[in-house]
Amino acid sequence: MRRALLLSLTLAVTVLVHAQQDSTWRQPFDPVKVVGNVTINEGVHLVSNKRVPAIADHYAQTFRVLHGLKPDVFVAQHGTVFGLEAKAERARAGGGQTNPFVDPDGYQRFLDRSEQAYLKQLRAEQGK
Repeated sequence: MRRALLLSLTLAVTVLVHAQQDSTWRQPFDPVKVVGNVTINEGVHLVSNKRVPAIADHYAQTFRVLHGLKPDVFVAQHGTVFGLEAKAERARAGGGQTNPFVDPDGYQRFLDRSEQAYLKQLRAEQGK
């Protein structure tokens, strides 16, 4: 597991780049996914965005792709997104516990929370 964690953290540092819409890098193996940022920055509009007119569609496509991923290990661009410090502490403590980095439910919670924030902003901007 240490190798998988080291590999995933290395990938997080070396592969992710910020783009107009975010990229999630798909490794050639399924258990680990490094998820990029799906947060909508303050001041960015989803509707009538002159810089990226299709930004709402880009986010919708991102969420469709992310829903199709079923990782065992979830890491992201910032440790706070997936609870890096708490998981590392639990891993160091050991004691025969389940590896805290194996967290498919944490991935799903992150995805649901992120998508709900996107939909809330989209509805508000559409006046719904």
